Amino acid sequence: MVAAFDTLSAAKALQTAGFERAKAEAVAQAIRSVQGDQATKEDAAGIRAELGAQQQELAGLRSDPGVQQGELAALCAEVNAIKWGRGLVAVLNFAILVQLFLS
Repeated sequence: MVAAFDTLSAAKALQTAGFERAKAEAVAQAIRSVQGDQATKEDAAGIRAELGAQQQELAGLRSDPGVQQGELAALCAEVNAIKWGRGLVAVLNFAILVQLFLS
């Protein structure tokens, strides 16, 4: 579960740091809205379970000499795409937060 973000405290801290009130409130609200798009622990657990199931399926296919190479390559590509996508989401969330604080 994603922790609740205290927009009032954040806005006050930004004002103390020199932000105008309207800008401080806008940044705090923007962070709050972005936070709603973040993955939760449950989301991550679901992705891990899906990856685990696909890796088990892949391991079973590798042990079966009758499996066609195309199927095996497609499964490898799918697992790699999921891993890559998970990393991309984390980087994008971080970049959004950095940009919000720098603007």
